[in-house]
Amino acid sequence: MGEVGARPGLNAGSGISKKAETLAHFKKQLDKMLKDLEESPAAKSEISRHRIAAAAYGKFPAAEELAGSYQRVHTRLEELSQILGDQLEALGVTVQLSDRGYDSVDAEQAARLQEIHKRAQNYYDRTDPQRGRSADDDANAAGRDTGKSGTSDSDETFS
Repeated sequence: MGEVGARPGLNAGSGISKKAETLAHFKKQLDKMLKDLEESPAAKSEISRHRIAAAAYGKFPAAEELAGSYQRVHTRLEELSQILGDQLEALGVTVQLSDRGYDSVDAEQAARLQEIHKRAQNYYDRTDPQRGRSADDDANAAGRDTGKSGTSDSDETFS
């Protein structure tokens, strides 16, 4: 029958094998995806460049509501682009580490992984429905959607 807790498809005792060439190829694919993202219109820097000032919509209630909605969606797109890039980068670093061994982690890689983890955890904490909060709740609490203009005209960066 097999060992208790053994996974189907794995021979008990054989463990999981890896080939350095496979990991190197996977890392190259991840690096290409990250580079493609950074050079595409979906890059956080590109999304950040395309802000519309609240005044551009006009000075009536529906225009202000539209400006606030646009700002929330725009902010969410920036966050999602940042998180996608972070996760691709983290996956690439961890693939490298698994190939070389975790004893060979340098301080820069460890710090970068911790930074990515912290940013992902902060995003999760703000958007987890189990916690009863969302990014929109945070925007409302910060006064960005108070019925006045819905946005500020400044270029805010979220990291």
